[in-house]
Amino acid sequence: MASTNAQGRPKTIDSHLHIWVSPQEAADKYPYFPGQELTLPGHLDFLLQCIEEASVEGALIV
Repeated sequence: MASTNAQGRPKTIDSHLHIWVSPQEAADKYPYFPGQELTLPGHLDFLLQCIEEASVEGALIV
C-alpha cells in the first residue's frame, strides 16, 4: 500500500541520494583524482536544502 501525504497524494521519495566530503576533508585519506574534484557541495545541510526546495518527503541515502 502506498503511503500518502497530508493532501492525500503519494509521497515524493528520492531513492538515489549521495553525501560526500569536500576535497579538503578527503585530502588525507581519500583524495579525489586530480581534475575530478566535485563542483557541488555534498554535505548534509545542502542535501536537506535541496530536498526541501523540491518538496521531497522522504529519501534513501547511499
